[in-house]
Amino acid sequence: EEGMPGDGNFFWGAQVALFILFVFSVRFSVQQVLAQDRRLTWRSALCVGTLGLHFAAGIVWYLSQALLQQLYW
Repeated sequence: EEGMPGDGNFFWGAQVALFILFVFSVRFSVQQVLAQDRRLTWRSALCVGTLGLHFAAGIVWYLSQALLQQLYW
């Protein structure tokens, strides 16, 4: 690849990979819950809760970046 090494391709590539991993993790968790006749066991509730907290934190981060327009990371 040509250009400056500071173009950041290593950074955004990792973000896209993490997003894809998150989407497939949510899909897998939903499939597991539906396979158990829509019953939440403590393990599936823990997984769904953790992914939900991760999703909520992403929304909070996005809103802080979009509304405040200051970089905090």
